[in-house]
Amino acid sequence: MWTLFEYYYPGVLPGNAAFLPSGVDWFNNIYMPAFLAMWANPGPVSKIIAIDQTPVPGTTLDQQMEGIVYALGLNQFFLGSLAPRGEPYFDNRLTTYSGASLPAPELLAMNAGVRRY
Repeated sequence: MWTLFEYYYPGVLPGNAAFLPSGVDWFNNIYMPAFLAMWANPGPVSKIIAIDQTPVPGTTLDQQMEGIVYALGLNQFFLGSLAPRGEPYFDNRLTTYSGASLPAPELLAMNAGVRRY
């Protein structure tokens, strides 16, 4: 989720999917900036939820945004507890993100542009 969020909303979140600076506060540094970015530009939310590899619950935009933000918070938790030495806890180097409702050019651009870990 983090890699797709940072692709569609660059510069909003601190650090990246494999590293967070010390002292990051989930509510003030992840939740609020992410939620506000999605409200200001909700278009990418539908693209993120359309990706097969990132299932997001909810039927309304508000519920979907909450699901995305919750997943971002889980990333912070996993980095802090499962990968304390800065080692990634996942590998998306060979992942081809897919989604039947997204046009092929969108998927090609996203797969070429998303950060790999």
